Amino acid sequence: MAPSSNKWAQPLSSYKLDGGGMSSGSSAVHLSLAKPRVRVACDGIAALRQAFSTWPLSPTAPHFDLLSSIREALRVSKISWAKQHVGGHADRTKTWRQMSWWERRNSEVDDIAQGYADELIATEDTIATNPKFFSEPCAIYIDNKKVSCLALESVDKAVVLPELMEYWAAKGRLAPEHFRSVDWPIVHRAMKSLKPAEQHFITKHTVGMCGVGKFRKRWGLDSKNRCPLCGLEEDHLHVPRCPSDRAKTQWQLLLQELQEWFQSTTTATPIAQFLGALLRTIRTPHNQPQPSRCEQLRLARTPGL
Repeated sequence: MAPSSNKWAQPLSSYKLDGGGMSSGSSAVHLSLAKPRVRVACDGIAALRQAFSTWPLSPTAPHFDLLSSIREALRVSKISWAKQHVGGHADRTKTWRQMSWWERRNSEVDDIAQGYADELIATEDTIATNPKFFSEPCAIYIDNKKVSCLALESVDKAVVLPELMEYWAAKGRLAPEHFRSVDWPIVHRAMKSLKPAEQHFITKHTVGMCGVGKFRKRWGLDSKNRCPLCGLEEDHLHVPRCPSDRAKTQWQLLLQELQEWFQSTTTATPIAQFLGALLRTIRTPHNQPQPSRCEQLRLARTPGL
């Protein structure tokens, strides 16, 4: 496996080296002999079990491409295969004469593999190319690079994210140039710490899907999309920005209660000041629509407003 800078490949590991050796060996024997009987020995018992077992492999598991390739080669082959686990590093506890034939061969190939790994580490080139194996049933490519397993986040990022960013920009929710300013890993961890119902609640409210006039009309709960206080169309942004006197009074009351809570919890003054300033910008945005003269007259005649 020649080194390269494939960001979708996985770093070299003993698991991958064991599997790669079995894949190469099974391929060579499969192509060169008619009906041989072959025994495969490996000191990686996990790789050996995964390669020769029949339980379903998970596409999201590491090295799925390599393991599925080995299994497919074994399935279509007419060769009689047998597996054998060999204890690793027997040379550390035994002399050469005490080691079995299998242990000697394992020690030899370990030395060869370690020498190759040392060369790669010395050149800081420890990412191997990830070509499609001859017996690999199927493969997924991202940025023209084959991935070794079905990494759902990578697939979403490559397939879904570009269209999602365009949608956000079209809706005026997040400009493309601001996308990199968001700490998405922290957002991800915060959302995953919540229950599914809470995640759905926050997601809906983030885009304004709540019990306001816009959605109440869409859901058939109201005949018109009107704010009950000022008569303007009501969406989630209108609620904290309603120009009616009652809304202004309520907003000031809530801000005062928040400031008192800051004091009772000994919140740092800079933090309290920052949050207060931020909330004031929510209440008084630029280009806030005002009710027309007709709406003002209608509201003046409407009891209870």
